[in-house]
Amino acid sequence: MGSGTRGYYDDATLLALEEAFKGSWAVVSAHELLDAEKEIELRTKLADKLMTLVAEGVTHPDELQRLALESFSLRSSSVATKGRDAGSM
Repeated sequence: MGSGTRGYYDDATLLALEEAFKGSWAVVSAHELLDAEKEIELRTKLADKLMTLVAEGVTHPDELQRLALESFSLRSSSVATKGRDAGSM
């Protein structure tokens, strides 16, 4: 797992990124009132954070999601649990 040559990622890492993004986005979007501009901003922030984590060697989807969500100021922890559960289906 991890990064390959010249910044490319193997299939397992790409799958972990996808899973972490979907799960994290379910949590973030459950906490925020989103217009189109805010959604783009937050999706970009989330993607950037996940890519940074992978570049640092984090490749497990649950760990990626946990660390990415730590970088967001979310409104309610009870909503976070519901969003995380919905994102892991």
